[in-house]
Amino acid sequence: MRQKRASKAIKKAKYQSMLNTGGRHKRVITPKYRQAYEYLQSHTYAATQLKFNLSKSTLYRIKRQINNKKQPINMPQSYDASRGDLDEQ
Repeated sequence: MRQKRASKAIKKAKYQSMLNTGGRHKRVITPKYRQAYEYLQSHTYAATQLKFNLSKSTLYRIKRQINNKKQPINMPQSYDASRGDLDEQ
């Protein structure tokens, strides 16, 4: 049974490795994407789409990825007393 599971895992890994060969992960922010992001700061999505030949969803993804990278991971969470986070009575 263990051998069957191992052979299935090997077949699946081989199949997965054949998918999207020659490509790159979507998480990679290329120099072209950085230029598009900088251009997007002072232009509209439509203008950026035309100039860089990227879809709007790609521009949204680039913007989200770059903005998420700028924020430190271990930021202390801010508390809002009006929201009821602090129990001061």
